[in-house]
Amino acid sequence: MPSHSVDGHHAARFGRQEAGQSTYLIPWLDGRPVGHAEMRGVGAMGLGVGDGNPRAAALYARLGYLPAVAYLDRWTHLDSDGVPHDRADPCTFRVKAL
Repeated sequence: MPSHSVDGHHAARFGRQEAGQSTYLIPWLDGRPVGHAEMRGVGAMGLGVGDGNPRAAALYARLGYLPAVAYLDRWTHLDSDGVPHDRADPCTFRVKAL
């Protein structure tokens, strides 16, 4: 794979991926990549999926993420008048061995 970085970083990262030494993650938002991370020496990765989102749960199941524990995701947001509102969603934490 050609590297477009001055120091060859991309080619080295890709080599680690091909050798099974790392996993490269790219989060997407509205069809565009919004970040990246390389994970090395990590045995597993986890993520939360809202119980009201069966399509996401099915996707992550196909990708090898197994349900591990149910939890309640809580957060607070401010409305347009600046009034705080507490919210909570039931979720399932899913884990995949890397």
